Amino acid sequence: MRKYFLLSAVVMLATTSANAGQYTQLNVSADVEVMTEISCSPLSFSTIKVSDWFEGGYFSISADGDELSTTNDSGVIEFSGATRGACKNVNMEQGEISFNLSGENTGDTLSGTIESYYLNEGEKNTFFGGSVYIPADVASDKYYAEVLITSVN
Repeated sequence: MRKYFLLSAVVMLATTSANAGQYTQLNVSADVEVMTEISCSPLSFSTIKVSDWFEGGYFSISADGDELSTTNDSGVIEFSGATRGACKNVNMEQGEISFNLSGENTGDTLSGTIESYYLNEGEKNTFFGGSVYIPADVASDKYYAEVLITSVN
């Protein structure tokens, strides 16, 4: 009996130690870039006035000029005074950047995009234009967004 007990103990030890573990070597890295904050004038769509029967549409200001446009004039009372953003003496040209504006009082959001234009003459400024979509059921509010834009040296 003792012989069978020892044999079963050896078999149990052999089966419990037969489980193989796993291992890995995890590679960790970090790229650190020190950035300098620059001051730019804001991109402003100014005040957009629409009627209560407005059906929604995009409002745009071009980056390469102060040209204003809308995709739906029906129900638009006023769209003027918008200004493109500008960064002086730096190339901040980017592809299209999406953003959301949040209503100060309502918490509602408006979606938009920013485009950039680099003028490589004189002071070498970068200008920002873009579009914002105003839905049909928009609430009267002041809408804001902060969008991070970085330059590549």
